[in-house]
Amino acid sequence: MQATLGKLGARPGATRLPVAVTDQVNASVDVGTGNLMLQVAGLSVPGVAGDTLIGLTGNSLSKEQSETTAEPQRFELTAGAAGKLFSVSGGMLYEGPDGYSAKFTPVSGSTTAFTAPAGVKADLVKTSTGYTLTWRSSATVVEFNADGKTTSVADRNGNKTTYTYSGGVLSKVVGTRGAAEAKTATINTSSTAITVAQSTSADYRVVKFVKDAYNNLDAYVDATGARTEFDTWEGKVTKITTPTGAVTEIAYDATDRVTKITRHNTTTGSLGTSPSPAWRTPRPPRPWWRIRIRTRLLR
Repeated sequence: MQATLGKLGARPGATRLPVAVTDQVNASVDVGTGNLMLQVAGLSVPGVAGDTLIGLTGNSLSKEQSETTAEPQRFELTAGAAGKLFSVSGGMLYEGPDGYSAKFTPVSGSTTAFTAPAGVKADLVKTSTGYTLTWRSSATVVEFNADGKTTSVADRNGNKTTYTYSGGVLSKVVGTRGAAEAKTATINTSSTAITVAQSTSADYRVVKFVKDAYNNLDAYVDATGARTEFDTWEGKVTKITTPTGAVTEIAYDATDRVTKITRHNTTTGSLGTSPSPAWRTPRPPRPWWRIRIRTRLLR
């Protein structure tokens, strides 16, 4: 995990090029690292200060590759501001919900306080049951258990969203607004899918993240039954096909950095071919990669 320290997710100060796929699937590329971050929205539980979105976040440079884990290769099941903590040599490693990681180092002479790394405006403190992480700008407080898993996220007014785990995997999220069933989402995992469900007196909603035989992300089925397909190789998404037939193709180099993104629209009644390329990344003095997005609208 320390091999990707500070390289994944939304790095502070980094330039990111957005790639909108659908209203539920978004991607962006970090110009400095070539990392593709892909976020797939699932369901939200309501909160007083804002809803908590439960979904998947993947990073092309992630080293978390396994054919047996509950989460797809290179992807993490995420829920709002919930992150993870890991004990490493010389401190504690924090991994945010987008995959960005930062190392906190112990304060000399203290058994509970840690010093935040440059660019991270948060305070980490060891407690009798685990740790707390307080974000200075928002006053959000994240509580972790002794295993480093988020157990609650409280807003500046103390409203707590709570998290429950089963077998080390997130299984329930309870928000801070509404009736008990309406603010509760349950997560079930199997070898073939992750399902997130939420029920109210008038409705039952469920979304599904489908995995293939090699634990790659294969598809996302939203609450209406619409299906987004993913072509994935060793955890890297190479092609996305939306429910309307629009296609986004992603190419990588040998080190999993994005080299090109091409977007097609094969829906009936499209308007023709647009100029190409649509845009490029700025060229550094000695370029080692480039991103090109090409949109082809087919009749």
